[in-house]
Amino acid sequence: LIDGRAPLLIEVKAPNREVGALCRAVSEALKGYGGPVAVMSFNPEVGRWFARHDPMRLRGLVVTEKGKPWRGWLKRRLSLWRSRADFLAYDIRDLPSAFAEGARRRGLKVTTWTVRTMNERARAAEHADQIIYETEVR
Repeated sequence: LIDGRAPLLIEVKAPNREVGALCRAVSEALKGYGGPVAVMSFNPEVGRWFARHDPMRLRGLVVTEKGKPWRGWLKRRLSLWRSRADFLAYDIRDLPSAFAEGARRRGLKVTTWTVRTMNERARAAEHADQIIYETEVR
């Protein structure tokens, strides 16, 4: 359907540390795909798996701060380190964010999801490098 005409962001939903079989299946499915593609996940083990087994694949860590206590900062930091992410995919509701700004200062790209209003779009333009738009393929 896409045939390389648009960049793909594939969110891998993995609820626990056992990500090998799922990540292997995603990696195999992407072999031979000629277009730009990245994988991302809330689960840092997904990025870690791709860093080890498919290191040329662009990897993202999906982040939300909503409902997280202050100690969430440490968890985000450890998740970023463990995931070996090439970019952050940040919840627009959390921007601006000291964590995201720090990552940007260190050269990590920050994308944001899901922008629905003009105010959110303006905030995204100021605090992120790119907006992630959601579409459904039917």
